[in-house]
This record gives sequence, C-alpha cells and structure tokens, in this order.
Amino acid sequence: METARLLSGFPVNIELTEVWRWLGSHGRKGDPRLAGEVEEAVALAGELIEPKAAYSRLRVRAVDPSGVLLENGERLNGSAGPYLAEQFRGAEELVVVVVTIGPRLEGRVQDLFGEKRPLEAVILDATGSAASSAASRYVNGLLCEEAGNDGLRAGRIVRPGSSHWDILGQRTLFAMLPTEEIGVSLTTSCLILPRKSGSGVVPLGRHLAAEHEPSEASCRHCPNTRCIARIVDIEQPSTATGTVVKVQATQ
Repeated sequence: METARLLSGFPVNIELTEVWRWLGSHGRKGDPRLAGEVEEAVALAGELIEPKAAYSRLRVRAVDPSGVLLENGERLNGSAGPYLAEQFRGAEELVVVVVTIGPRLEGRVQDLFGEKRPLEAVILDATGSAASSAASRYVNGLLCEEAGNDGLRAGRIVRPGSSHWDILGQRTLFAMLPTEEIGVSLTTSCLILPRKSGSGVVPLGRHLAAEHEPSEASCRHCPNTRCIARIVDIEQPSTATGTVVKVQATQ
C-alpha cells in the first residue's frame, strides 16, 4: 500500500449561502432576523475548525459486477457492488480519503446546548456542516489536480453511508488509512468521530466510463430528494404517468 499522505491547515471557505442551506432555508437567503447570528457563527467556526485529511492512492486490479478488487487484496463490494462497478469501470487506481474539521466546533455546539442556548447551537452546528463540506471539496479538488498531473481523470467520489453504499463500507476504508494521525476514529456502528468528518473513494483512470464533472453536484445522482444537503433540482420520472417531474431541491 502506498504510504498515506496527510494534510492539515488547508483553507476552508465557509459560504453564508451554504450555512443557510444546512439550516433548511429556501432560496438560500435565510431569515434576515438571524443574519447577525449566522455571521457570528461563521466567524467562530473559523477559529474552531482544524481541517485535516488523510488519503492514499491504490492500484485497481479488477472491476466486476460484485465490486472493485484492489491490488492490495482489499475488495469494495457489499450492497454497493453494482454501483461501484458502474462508477469504477475503466479505473486504474482509486483514492481513499478521510477529511475532518476536528472536534472543537462540535464540542462548542454541545456546550451551547448545555448552556440552554439552542438557537446558537443549531446555527453553529449547521455552520460546521457547511465547513465540513467545504473542506471535502477543497481536498477533492487537490486529488483531481494531482490525478490530472499524472494524466488521469477523476470520477465522482463514492461514500459509505450514502444511498448507494452501506455504512459498513467505512470499515474497509478506515483499515487502509492511519486515521488516528488526524484524530479520526470509527465506532463499532461505523459512525465517524468527530462527526464533522467524511470519507470516500475516488476512481482514477485514463478512460473512465463515468467521469466527474466538477460543476455538477453529486446530489444529482442521489435518489434522496428530501435531503437537506441537496443543492440542485433534479428531474425524475413520475411513477404514475411516466412523465418527467421536476423535484424542487431542499435549499
């Protein structure tokens, strides 16, 4: 296995519109009465987050309908086998990655709840979710750039715990990275700690069947249309009429 690479202290751009989206605001403008609280939460989050990441590039030996076999003998399969096979068709390598913003922000959220300041706690928690997403996007951008420098294209990141991949897939990914070196661990029920962390795998190859379009949101390919994190509208066939129905994304 390639020696894992560790990152820390990289920039995380927390956008106000992202915070409003995590708060469930329609139109991403939010309630002007809470604008000051949101801005304060973003400023506080900037002081509390400690962005870190661990990732490793591994050779892909084979892709078949049951999943993806790696050169180190690990296999990504389970319930996600067919979807992984689709996304990894043509892959020569993959990147396994874990990203976190650290435990301090969620610790402050718990403190605020304990101090009976639930509004501030909820807003800061949403800000943490926006920061976690921003951290992941930054690292994914680095991975795509690194792959491009090697003449490879990057596919869409696939995450355990999504609609396509059972959360038990976390165990395989965490076994391939020294996540303890960035302060991240996995519980027996496969939840990541700190909570504002994420993991995934990115297929790399010269002739990927499913290439990544940087401007395209990954939620366009997720069937959970009511997810608060959704950032785009999608079109779905109506089961009743067979016609195309536009589903409004949660903003």
